[in-house]
Amino acid sequence: MGARVEQVQQGTQLIADEGFTCLQEGKVSTVAKDLHGLYIPCREGKHYLSGQLTNDGREYAGLNLAPRSEPNVTTRALDDVALGRACDDVVGYIAGANCLGPRQLRSTLRQHGFAIVPLEVTRQKVDP
Repeated sequence: MGARVEQVQQGTQLIADEGFTCLQEGKVSTVAKDLHGLYIPCREGKHYLSGQLTNDGREYAGLNLAPRSEPNVTTRALDDVALGRACDDVVGYIAGANCLGPRQLRSTLRQHGFAIVPLEVTRQKVDP
């Protein structure tokens, strides 16, 4: 049983099982996206996930979700410190009347070790 289509998007981490000639068995790969669709990097360049769809189109055969590990408290604290520094830099740019554009914001966050990943925002009704 492979990863379900609805679980996989750009940035998802997958593990290939045996049987792939271009992917190392058990290696974690991060899903990327281009004009042709979702893929994982492989020895031959790009292995498109559409080629792994099961007959019913609900799963990717031979590809499983990588286990998610919860960061430990020390890692989380260090991340909070780095995020605080990045936020201070961003606030400094704005306070100095140097409005940050998307490139500068991404660059500042990357300098502090943060990866930029797409975010899906949905609107939901919240009952008080």
